[in-house]
Amino acid sequence: MTLENLDEPIEVQSWSVGDLRKIHYDQTTTSIYARLGGCVQQSTPFQSPTERGLSIRYTENFPLTVGLGGHVWVQAFTESGDEIDLAIDSAYIFERTGCLISPKISQWGGGPLVSIFNIVSAAVSELTMMLNLSLERFLEHHEIPAKPPTDYLALDHLRDCKVVLGGDTKILVGIYNKFRSYSTSFWADYERMGRVIRIPANIRIYPTRSLWAANELASLEEGDLLAVQNFRTSQGDIRLRGGIYFKNHKNLKKQFEVFIQMNEEDTNLHFGSDELSSEQDAPTEPVSLAPLDEIELEIQAGKTTILFNDLCSVQAGTLIELRDHSLPFVKLCVMGSPILEGELVTFQDQVMIQITKRLD
Repeated sequence: MTLENLDEPIEVQSWSVGDLRKIHYDQTTTSIYARLGGCVQQSTPFQSPTERGLSIRYTENFPLTVGLGGHVWVQAFTESGDEIDLAIDSAYIFERTGCLISPKISQWGGGPLVSIFNIVSAAVSELTMMLNLSLERFLEHHEIPAKPPTDYLALDHLRDCKVVLGGDTKILVGIYNKFRSYSTSFWADYERMGRVIRIPANIRIYPTRSLWAANELASLEEGDLLAVQNFRTSQGDIRLRGGIYFKNHKNLKKQFEVFIQMNEEDTNLHFGSDELSSEQDAPTEPVSLAPLDEIELEIQAGKTTILFNDLCSVQAGTLIELRDHSLPFVKLCVMGSPILEGELVTFQDQVMIQITKRLD
């Protein structure tokens, strides 16, 4: 294909899907996240006092490629009473117990020979204790699924699938999420990423009146005073009430209440309530203006970045350093665009903002 409207024709290179490099995934170790397509696979290793190289794998919409003809099927129940089925590899039972238990033997002696069932239970005792499962009985031949499951949990040992857990997808997801809390590698990865990811945030100071008519904002001049929400602590310090806003994070589209306290050494943020309600966002002074004439005035106090780990652990009273600010100087904005500059001052024992400059 050429572009004829240019001085010199330029050949546009194109490629087809068939030209892309084809790869093969490892069924036991490759993590796959294609949630829109409904395909998920993730594996979490865990430590065991008796075995190395163990991991639990959750797979959704990927057919099981290993055959289950040589597996012993057992019925189990979760702590909430939900039923799941376990397919245990006979070779794994032998590795763990030294006893050869085949599917035919389990079918032959599944009822009266309790010792056989106990042997099979011992082979997966660590798994059942970790997932809090209660093994009930061997499945009868007619109860065994005819086809391998596409949604399942698997116990992998040294990259070989040893046990398959089948059942309702929601139940399997709940079991897997609970299991990850026992995995030291999962928490190590979580901590590592939490120390790397920094979330940017804007800090605002709340005025006592947040909604203004357009002509009122246009009439503000240098020297005018605007009141802000503040109070005195038991130690006599003044705190300004404000909010912290996280940008460009759809999972953090929340507004958290903070209090700004300044002294001669530094400026800190004190976290207040977890999330502000719509009632808290409303202006404290009644405004009798038509909605179309009302403009929300924002007072930008500064910016900061918060480590993901720190954000997960904040609670009421937590202190966070306000890194990037020019306090006591602030900017007054409308929909993020600064229109005025001001300075925090005291007037009749109240903290206010005095307009210092118009930004036309």
